[in-house]
Amino acid sequence: IWGIEISSGDYGDPPQFIRWLQQLGVWLFVVTACKVGVTALQTLFMTPLADFGAVILNPLCFNPHMELFIVVVLLPLVLNAVQFWIVDNYLMHSPEGYSKLPKSGLSSSFDGPDYGSYT
Repeated sequence: IWGIEISSGDYGDPPQFIRWLQQLGVWLFVVTACKVGVTALQTLFMTPLADFGAVILNPLCFNPHMELFIVVVLLPLVLNAVQFWIVDNYLMHSPEGYSKLPKSGLSSSFDGPDYGSYT
């Protein structure tokens, strides 16, 4: 697309800054599009989401500090970790890369470049 190298994580050999910059641009576009989409959905479903939140947080109405901690710290931490895990697994998926790894730990039959030994 537009001359952009979209093979994620492959920056060439030797690594090329322009390929990294192109992939960063694509990633920033996708993340921005997701944020715009989520904002649009939140705006569209504002009332049902507020009602759902009130029902879920109702047991914590006696403790506003705990409610604040869950909403401001815990949920964003957990949801961002899950999002990072999903995106990382998607971006790092490379069947060709897996075939370059040795089958059982550090093996002398590994045909890749010599990165030294652990002996």
